[in-house]
Amino acid sequence: MFLSFQTTSFAITNILNVNADVQTFIDSTWSLPESTCSGWCPSCVMSVCREMMGSSQLYDGEIVYIPGDILVAGLIPMSQTWNRLNHTQACSGLKTSDNVDIMAEAFVYAVMKSRDQYSAMFGNATIGALLFDTCSDANRASQIMLNFESCSYNFMPNNVGQTPLPFITPVYVTLDYDTEHSGILSETSSVGKLAFGLDRKGSLYNSTGVVYESYSYNFNAVTDLLHHMDWTYVGVLSSIGLSTTLDGLYESATSQNICIAYHSKISTLNKDLLDSVDAVKSSMANTIVVFGTSDDIDALFVYLTSRPVAKTWILIESRGHWLHPEEYPLQLGTIVIERYHSLESDFKDHVTNWYTGEMPHYNISNEWLEKYRDARQSENIQSPILDDLTLIQASDVIRTVEISLAVLNMAVNKICGNGSGLCEELMTQQVTTEMQNIWYDHHTQTVKIDESTVLVDKYVITNLQENGYQEVRKDIYLCCQIL
Repeated sequence: MFLSFQTTSFAITNILNVNADVQTFIDSTWSLPESTCSGWCPSCVMSVCREMMGSSQLYDGEIVYIPGDILVAGLIPMSQTWNRLNHTQACSGLKTSDNVDIMAEAFVYAVMKSRDQYSAMFGNATIGALLFDTCSDANRASQIMLNFESCSYNFMPNNVGQTPLPFITPVYVTLDYDTEHSGILSETSSVGKLAFGLDRKGSLYNSTGVVYESYSYNFNAVTDLLHHMDWTYVGVLSSIGLSTTLDGLYESATSQNICIAYHSKISTLNKDLLDSVDAVKSSMANTIVVFGTSDDIDALFVYLTSRPVAKTWILIESRGHWLHPEEYPLQLGTIVIERYHSLESDFKDHVTNWYTGEMPHYNISNEWLEKYRDARQSENIQSPILDDLTLIQASDVIRTVEISLAVLNMAVNKICGNGSGLCEELMTQQVTTEMQNIWYDHHTQTVKIDESTVLVDKYVITNLQENGYQEVRKDIYLCCQIL
């Protein structure tokens, strides 16, 4: 069986090729509005903030800083403990069994990637990165952000005499975000900055609540296929732990006039497999949709090798349960629906090259990578760089940085005018209002920046033939990723 479809596509054109004088943007001789607030740098004159920072306390933690004309700031729990009363060592302990160092590198990588791919996004202004260690404490995260924004930190300059500045830092991303300690997002928004929180499951939050729920699945990718092939009477098998996520499948099937004849549970247990296969055999439905974990799907098809069932099998990949079709004894004709580029293969190569001493994609100075590598070696702990879950979470970080830059770019265009590059109005609270107007919460699947720009998700459909897997279609649905 070979399937052929029309390919759907959307054009996103939110990146402008314009010119701007970068040096004047970071030069203190700019004529900016007088300060209308008492200490917050989004509305204060650059030279005043520089003077305040020069006489302030030396920053007591560690940062990763890549200079730029616009900085994207990240807050990440690199260290285990915040030593509240120790003014010489603010944080201590590394979480060597965790993958937080890879998340930090993904953040920096995303900024460097954006510099290359979206170089015209803000005129010819350079995008930079600033990553703070929160020491795994929500109060410490708030302290860092508020002190930085009120010009209360003095930083050691880098090798060319540059230091991070709050008035060119319009975006904060809190990594490893915990909704139980959500004050950081509202605090960051209150000082005039765009604030996102990214949790370990890949869900994205702003100060008003969830913006993107990573575990929601766009089942239109499945039901569109069923409708196109006129497979309107189907059975469903799912792993026990994923059964509660199938509401969207039922809703989408109903809208496409597709009848789900039965829903049976699968696991690695023979009893569950026997019950499920009996349900498949006894039903008139000839198409079976399988939404399961990798282990359960492998067990199902191993079971079917000695008890073959002539049906059309459709496997769906879900977040956190990535499929490995080439490892399963699948029947010919099996259809696999996977997320397109769900793992950042370039980032995987980048980090792997760094660990093996080869040239990475970007030669970035991230001392945390070295510290974690050395600590793991001394403790004989394996690095998580090749782990699927780590790469999924790294992809979440990269996506979030891209979303942040896209939203900021729309605000720049609206405040400064399309093609005008950066302007002094970006130093005022107005930028927050515009970014809030641009960003819209979605209902399960859709995130919009404005009426003409949407974030999307891609799915790839492949079909197992005698000569291997054949790609038969790419589908693009409104969801979450920037093309």
